[in-house]
Amino acid sequence: PPEELLAAVLADVEPLDTGRPARLPARRPRRAATDRPAGASHEFHLERHGDRVLGWRGELPPRELAVLGSPAAPVEATLDLHGHTAEEAREGLATFLARSRRSGLRTLLVVTGHGRGRPGAGVLRVAVPAWLAAPPLAARLLAFATARPEHGGAGAIYLRLAGRGR
Repeated sequence: PPEELLAAVLADVEPLDTGRPARLPARRPRRAATDRPAGASHEFHLERHGDRVLGWRGELPPRELAVLGSPAAPVEATLDLHGHTAEEAREGLATFLARSRRSGLRTLLVVTGHGRGRPGAGVLRVAVPAWLAAPPLAARLLAFATARPEHGGAGAIYLRLAGRGR
């Protein structure tokens, strides 16, 4: 939910010293989209906040992140990776993303499981976000985020696929 995303982003923000006026740095003009270095659009950011994970491409607008898991972007297909080895899961994930993109789907759910009975997080719960944020899978995505509790919570991830032209 947007409230949790905002809380996660602001978790390490410290207030300014109120004893003296704050000086903000001069704003640099934004470069035009054509001035971006080659490959910058495929750079993926990955953040982990406790049980939650968030990944996004380049300068993705916040509205694209906020739509994940909301009624505005309902889940169109689900992949359940319970019981798969890491190798099987990685191959299955790549196939699922390719097939979903060819079908014109945009919002997906990948269930990794919680990894109960193991110290720390389960193997797939840790590995899947790393796979999604790295080539070649990152090129197919705009963003991903931990699912809401009704869709599996920390044991599942929403994916927002890039359009065919990206």
